[in-house]
Amino acid sequence: MSSDFLVNTSDPNNRIFALQVKTSSALEEPRTIEKLEIERRYWLEKEIPWYLVTEKEIPVDVFRNLDWLYSLQAPDFSLEEESRFLDFFSTQLERNAALTIIDLCKQLDSVYHLELGESLYQIRALLARRYFHFDITIPYSKLRCGDLISESLDTVVEIQRVSG
Repeated sequence: MSSDFLVNTSDPNNRIFALQVKTSSALEEPRTIEKLEIERRYWLEKEIPWYLVTEKEIPVDVFRNLDWLYSLQAPDFSLEEESRFLDFFSTQLERNAALTIIDLCKQLDSVYHLELGESLYQIRALLARRYFHFDITIPYSKLRCGDLISESLDTVVEIQRVSG
């Protein structure tokens, strides 16, 4: 059991808060409600505000992006593989800033004789693991390579250690 996001802000009135994202239909399940109450109490004890967010509270594109990434929070790649992917995609994104990430990935699949969708799966996993940042309000299908900002491997490993 974990919270989806622990947010640090520069707002002096709300420096840190936790977010849990659920579909509104999930709130009909008694076990989900029990787990959410445990999570709420955990953050209350830590004196950190906790918010439950459903698709009804956030813009459609933001929800779709989160949904697209959420299933890849725990990819099956090793740290060594993620490091290689980060180096590779950082270079490719920089060289192809005007392309959408989907078009870039189609090209990479073709050039490297990968199964269609393999490159997109890899970069999606990197996005889900926070190796790249992007404006969450831009629909993932319209994200351009230049929209992605690379994070250092050390920073991502530290974030994963702290959040894990």
